[in-house]
Amino acid sequence: MKKNEQTSRKSTKERVIHQYAFLPNGVLELPKGARILTVTVEDGLPFVWALVDPTAGLELRRFHSFSTGECFDAEGLEYLATIHLSGGAEGSITVVHLFEDVASPLRADEYTEGS
Repeated sequence: MKKNEQTSRKSTKERVIHQYAFLPNGVLELPKGARILTVTVEDGLPFVWALVDPTAGLELRRFHSFSTGECFDAEGLEYLATIHLSGGAEGSITVVHLFEDVASPLRADEYTEGS
């Protein structure tokens, strides 16, 4: 690596990976520009892992989930992951395909908790 490449690499902003609990059909508040790395399920609850700038302001991001075989309009949606959630019946598993709505950003004044 050349010396000026090392210098420019040191001058970039530091990032950190954070874990966020969320609802598959919901809204999540993340630092602006957060890059979602993966989605996991822990103890039956879904989590997003994202690479974030800890100094960035926050933005609202909307997520949608669909079942296998379900028809939906995929325009403006970006695929994130397929996750397996424990269902209500003993031992049942629900397969959910998770997408982020990248076409219609959500403004804070449009969002109320639980909507």
